[in-house]
Amino acid sequence: MPAMTTLTSSESNEWYTPPELIALVRDVLGPIDLDPASCATANAIIGARHFYTKEQDGFHYTWNARNVFLNTPFGKSKNQSLAGLWIARMAEQFQANVFQQGIALTHSRPGYEWWETLTRLYPVCLTRKKFDFIPADPKQKTSGSKTSQTLFYFGPDPQRFARILSPIGRILWPERLTDKGASCQNPQHESSRNDAQKSEAST
Repeated sequence: MPAMTTLTSSESNEWYTPPELIALVRDVLGPIDLDPASCATANAIIGARHFYTKEQDGFHYTWNARNVFLNTPFGKSKNQSLAGLWIARMAEQFQANVFQQGIALTHSRPGYEWWETLTRLYPVCLTRKKFDFIPADPKQKTSGSKTSQTLFYFGPDPQRFARILSPIGRILWPERLTDKGASCQNPQHESSRNDAQKSEAST
């Protein structure tokens, strides 16, 4: 597990989730139980029941919750992407059945190993619009994002995720999810998906 200083890098900047995006996230997940990388100001938008601040370093906690939302921290530390580290941590917690479903939001980073790997494992929405994030400093202008965003879905209802988010972007399905109506469960359920695939092929 990365050292704590990696996840609280002074190189990172605080930018809060646009309300229009979080409204869609709530439509998919329902009430948000936990935001592991937030603050009181950001949570005024997110509305999570519980959140961890930068000082608490939620990366190292166990994310016991039903629904989790993560707006990944920006920046790098020791030449590692904070976004990549945090989304990998979210995937790890999901695979361990720590939370039931969740959505992670980050800038689209095609060509980066962590982004390419995770977009092949989980359903994602690649936004068409470049959403402007809200700066922590009210005197600062909005982010004026130069890239679009990616929303990663972890959970049992990828069709709901696709239905709600497809108006704002393109849905990519993971390579292992041949049936778009199937749930994105943990690897121990892989055999049941394979059996279903074989049954479909024989019809």
